[in-house]
Amino acid sequence: MIGLAVFLCFIGFTLFSMANKKHFDLAFPEQSLSTTGKWVLHVVGWAFLVPALLICVQLWDTEIGATVWVGMLQLASLLVSACLTYLPSVYLNLCRYGLLGQFWSRR
Repeated sequence: MIGLAVFLCFIGFTLFSMANKKHFDLAFPEQSLSTTGKWVLHVVGWAFLVPALLICVQLWDTEIGATVWVGMLQLASLLVSACLTYLPSVYLNLCRYGLLGQFWSRR
């Protein structure tokens, strides 16, 4: 369950990073992202983060679960930034194929 929560945080932060023009252009250089597409990416990113919070609260109580969730958010942001810096091909493949990239590129 903890691994699932970290994975959900990682996917959420990857979606947040795709809402950035520079990162979106890295994944889809031939497309542009509209303002609506940015909002959709943010909403779907939060849709991945909230279940991770619920998992943490279910495993631990509210106080400890929220604290652990914040730690998982920091770990996920570190993993996404490391992926962007050191393994951009993994980031590109995840954005294009793993996160329904063809859907985001149409926005």
